[in-house]
Amino acid sequence: TNKEPTLAKVEEEYIRSLRYNVNVFLPYTRSIEIIDDDAHQKLKQDEEEARNLARHLWDRAIPSLTKEIRQSSGNGLLQLPVDGKSLTELIHQRGINCRYLGRLAELAKKEELEDALANEMAAASADSEKSSKKKAPRFRMPLCWLELLECEMVARAAKHVLDAY
Repeated sequence: TNKEPTLAKVEEEYIRSLRYNVNVFLPYTRSIEIIDDDAHQKLKQDEEEARNLARHLWDRAIPSLTKEIRQSSGNGLLQLPVDGKSLTELIHQRGINCRYLGRLAELAKKEELEDALANEMAAASADSEKSSKKKAPRFRMPLCWLELLECEMVARAAKHVLDAY
């Protein structure tokens, strides 16, 4: 029974460590340096943590989702979203905010271009050398993925513009 309160306390401390300050980049938070040096140092730590989290999303989580989408084409392990709601649920399950739709679209477009280039190279090598057959890549980026991302970005932009009226 002595271990239970300790375990609960450890869990509570761990959960607190997962929280981060979402307001670190607001303009009015800068003036705190004059008032409280400790709070200013904490703000600097929070800023660095927010940057690290954004880097993780940009460099790892978003490319990982793109790779997962590409590899799921043809094997059915991941059901592609068919509308904005299911797209939002998919990316939120992976901790990705909708503000990163542009990055997802950028990576999808890059993958589609690589697929097209690989197909052209495979076709050219098949024409020139019948003996050594080069195959197109096994996994291809589904064309509907980029289309869905672009539609969702346009819909969200239109919503913001129309909400202003």
